[in-house]
Amino acid sequence: MISLKHIRNFLKKNNIDFQIVNPKENVEIGPASLRHIIPNGLYFLTKEFIENISQIKEGFVITDTTCETENTLIIVENPQLVHYKICELFIKPITPGIHETAIIDPDAIIGDFVNIGPYCVIEKCVLEDYVTLKSHVVVKD
Repeated sequence: MISLKHIRNFLKKNNIDFQIVNPKENVEIGPASLRHIIPNGLYFLTKEFIENISQIKEGFVITDTTCETENTLIIVENPQLVHYKICELFIKPITPGIHETAIIDPDAIIGDFVNIGPYCVIEKCVLEDYVTLKSHVVVKD
């Protein structure tokens, strides 16, 4: 679960100056956009588009300005960049490993922290560190 506490800690850890207005604590926050408005969604609006905040209810809005709203505002210098960085918190890490159904040439060189998914076929090749192959992927020489 990502909450305002997680976002606050992330901003502090990354030395991002911020101010929070109307904080809602202990609420699960999810990534969102103006095309997909959800309760407790995380949005970004620059001052040029802040009038769109009226579409958002019960949201968390990263912005570079203040306004009258019941939403939680997270005021930063570059809302779009900060939004993208915070969205990384929602990505679940992939555990390195090789699925039991994968077929791998004995001469293949597999780097560290590689994840090879179901039914992948790896011929003689080099897979560098941190490569992820989801499923049904064939890598040839």
